[in-house]
Amino acid sequence: MTEVSTTYVLDADNRPVSIIGISRDITDRIKAEETLRRSEEFIRSILDNVDEGFIVVDRDYRIISANKAYCRQADIPRESIIGKRCFEVSHKALYPCRDECDSCAVRGVFQTGVPHMSVHKHQDKSGNVLYMETKAFPLRDASGAITSVIETVRNITGRKLLEEEQMKTHKLAAIGTLAGGLAHDFNNLLQGVFGYISAAKLKLDNKAKALAMLEQAERALTMSVNLTTQLLTFSKGGKPVKRRLNLDPVIANSVRFALSGSRAAPSRSICLPVRRPGLKLSSPGRCPGAAEEGPRDGR
Repeated sequence: MTEVSTTYVLDADNRPVSIIGISRDITDRIKAEETLRRSEEFIRSILDNVDEGFIVVDRDYRIISANKAYCRQADIPRESIIGKRCFEVSHKALYPCRDECDSCAVRGVFQTGVPHMSVHKHQDKSGNVLYMETKAFPLRDASGAITSVIETVRNITGRKLLEEEQMKTHKLAAIGTLAGGLAHDFNNLLQGVFGYISAAKLKLDNKAKALAMLEQAERALTMSVNLTTQLLTFSKGGKPVKRRLNLDPVIANSVRFALSGSRAAPSRSICLPVRRPGLKLSSPGRCPGAAEEGPRDGR
């Protein structure tokens, strides 16, 4: 293929007297331009057929390229997106997303030069909240300076909602476990209260013994109040108070409450715990069959 350019040669009166023509062979240039055009079309075809949003953003946060998936996500034609700032399209805002979200993937790449990822909340035209996962990667010139950023945008709303539902399920399961434990603890305490009150009634002729039984019932009620206080602290999101505690009286009270109403007398000894394979402990506060299966001497 040949490119021809011509020009007139003028005399002193500016009248054309001859023509000069230059002919160039531009076959290689045309082939190179065609190859470049096909390569651009090929890349564009790839980007337009992926289901993830894809944009190129310059240092002014202006979108200089966008694929079809991003246009569908934004529900805006491509010609209306090119030249706009990314936060105008994504967040419908007039300023960068520094207040709405602490992390901006594009800004992070410009500041650090390394890829960044973040999750943003967008809104569609109906006002519905969409969770978008954005990943940004630097584009550099020949000198290594970052000139623009490639950003991929994926709609993860379905995954996010599923995670929230799973979190709710886990919370409900935890609440169920907590409620079961509280019911069990309150039942033990109330059994102790009723047991000591009943025993005190039988000891009305012995004031000292009756008073001792009532004191034990009062201790059980105090423990119930403490348990309720802990529950209220937990419900308000407060941190539990942690302190060192002598377990000997706690164990003694638990054993007395568990054996209240029976003829068995408690006997205890403190020893170091030993881990044994296959050893299973019963639920806290429960002594199933302790009074029934103990030695015949009641201990």
